[in-house]
Amino acid sequence: MAFNYQRILLIRFSSIGDIILTSPVIRVLRERAPEARIDMVVKREYAELVQTNPRLNKIYAFDKRTKLPGLLNLVRQVRAVRYDLILDLQRNLRSSLVYWGGRAVRRLRYRRPMLKRALLVHLGINLYKEIVPVPDLYFRPLKKLGFMNDGKGLELWPTTQQQEKAAALLRENQVREDALLIGLSPMAAHTMKMWEPEGFITLGAALVGRYGARIVIFGGKEDRALGEEIARAIPGHPVVACGKLSLMESAALLGRCRLLVTNDTGVMHMAVAMKRKVVAIFGPTTEELGFYPYSTEHAVLSKDLPCRPCTSIGTNTCKMGTHACMRSISPEEVLAAVERLLK
Repeated sequence: MAFNYQRILLIRFSSIGDIILTSPVIRVLRERAPEARIDMVVKREYAELVQTNPRLNKIYAFDKRTKLPGLLNLVRQVRAVRYDLILDLQRNLRSSLVYWGGRAVRRLRYRRPMLKRALLVHLGINLYKEIVPVPDLYFRPLKKLGFMNDGKGLELWPTTQQQEKAAALLRENQVREDALLIGLSPMAAHTMKMWEPEGFITLGAALVGRYGARIVIFGGKEDRALGEEIARAIPGHPVVACGKLSLMESAALLGRCRLLVTNDTGVMHMAVAMKRKVVAIFGPTTEELGFYPYSTEHAVLSKDLPCRPCTSIGTNTCKMGTHACMRSISPEEVLAAVERLLK
């Protein structure tokens, strides 16, 4: 099928994982339209994730602090380009304004399975006939144009400077070049998706004792206190990267790790994009929601409880009052999964 669109805009304002999951779409678009102008709209705080992508031409970094006036200005900028194709991969009020206001020749948007998700989360009724990862959902509207996922997985593109910043942090912590680095990501945007800190401490201590590993703890600035608390309880002087590196510098550091143990969080998708092995701990969310590790060697630990899933993104509190979906996952189970992947 001929593809004649030469000015293409993708919209995905947030968040870390969701933006990384668009990378297969960007790659396939570029392969089909090597001479086209392909631009993308993201929130400013996440723009770094796509600014180094060589397949993109321009990034519109929207500052949410500008609110409606800033959004209207963005629409004016988009409209001025006269895009041939606008692809909305967010589908919310903000993205809809750009989608419709951009006045493109052709508009496509992905459809979130909102009804199925609501029935599963709120009533326990599972109408999912198949489990479709989010990147494949992103491709569905493009099937009209003859596009297929190429199966090559996720991508991130740390620069040489970002790689060096990650290496400098390791040098500051006296990490040898030949050290076995294992990442821990104990944080999450929502506390319901967080495994107990004590679990990460027990796991980290076991990995240090059994393999002589150097532990690297990932997170943002707001996570530094917890990261340092966990690090103090693990022998071997773990490296606390929380808040010390930018998003892409963190991706570069993940690329130096042999494996990442993580909650259901954006760092998980960063590790997948850097082709690292992943052990993921899932509690209130399930695979039907589409966010399990994608296209890398991985293990997912979860408990088959009748109350799962109780939320689509990890908000709210445990309706059972036990948080059993996370607390019943033992450090021994996680360690066994890590050992399987290390072998």
